[in-house]
Amino acid sequence: MTWLSVYGSVKQAIEDVIAPEIQALRGDIRAIDARIDGLEKRFDQRFDQVDKRFDQMVVRFDLMERRQDQFDRRMEQLETLFRSTDQRRPVAIDIHERLATVEAKLDRLQ
Repeated sequence: MTWLSVYGSVKQAIEDVIAPEIQALRGDIRAIDARIDGLEKRFDQRFDQVDKRFDQMVVRFDLMERRQDQFDRRMEQLETLFRSTDQRRPVAIDIHERLATVEAKLDRLQ
């Protein structure tokens, strides 16, 4: 019988002291879970914003890359034109000198 009495007393002590503490801890855990859920949502929103900004930057970099490629092609075309002009310059000078010689001969004939 004594054991029943001790068991009953311990059980009653647990129900009176520990059980309310456990219930309070459960409430605290639920509150913490709710706060964590709120933080997760905020982080998700922020990461979504960062992802959108990153995607926008990728689009901008792609556009800049295409513009750079266009610029490079134009520079190559100019370089080709300058090389062609440099190659034709001696011919143009030669023609100019011959024309000057012909004009000088014509002037002497007149």
